[in-house]
Amino acid sequence: MSLNRYAAKSDLAQSPIVSGLRKCGYRVEIIRRPTDLLVSADLKWWRLLEVKKKAGFRRKDQPSQNLFIDQTRTPVVSTLEEALEALK
Repeated sequence: MSLNRYAAKSDLAQSPIVSGLRKCGYRVEIIRRPTDLLVSADLKWWRLLEVKKKAGFRRKDQPSQNLFIDQTRTPVVSTLEEALEALK
């Protein structure tokens, strides 16, 4: 039994978002911590994104990540459209 069962769910939503952002010309780095993605349009500014399978979902076993997301106002996205809207 794998202890990494949550990461696989994130990857299902993350892959189409990453590939879609790259097709739109964004530079996307998969960083995983403190959030999933670091995204830039022009390499002058960078934006953090957290990818969840379901929009607005937060795991109760990750209080430090939830606090970081709140403090930095990191968008939590589940689709390419939500990611593009967050990057405007």
